[in-house]
Amino acid sequence: MTLINPEEDLASTQELLTSVIETIRTLRLRFESLEKQAAAGEDVKAADVKRVAADLTGQIALCQKLETNLAECRRTQAGIAQGAGFALDLCKARFEIGCQLDRLRAARCSG
Repeated sequence: MTLINPEEDLASTQELLTSVIETIRTLRLRFESLEKQAAAGEDVKAADVKRVAADLTGQIALCQKLETNLAECRRTQAGIAQGAGFALDLCKARFEIGCQLDRLRAARCSG
């Protein structure tokens, strides 16, 4: 049996997202450095630029996917239905239904 802990899943996803964001920053700096080298007239290989651009594109796609996953985890934890934008407080609903059933039972027995 596997125990699923939403807090750990949320924390690990957040940690991974932070790591990906740092990688994107590093790749952006590398890309800007290549751009400056080219502007200064230095020899810049097209393969290097393509590789950095491809890495940057892949990391951005991963970042977007992780952000979506993280938002979904947070919505799930808050009890918000997908696409609904609102949450149901099931504990409060159970309590209110229980109170109403108690009143019905009491009314049935009294007369």
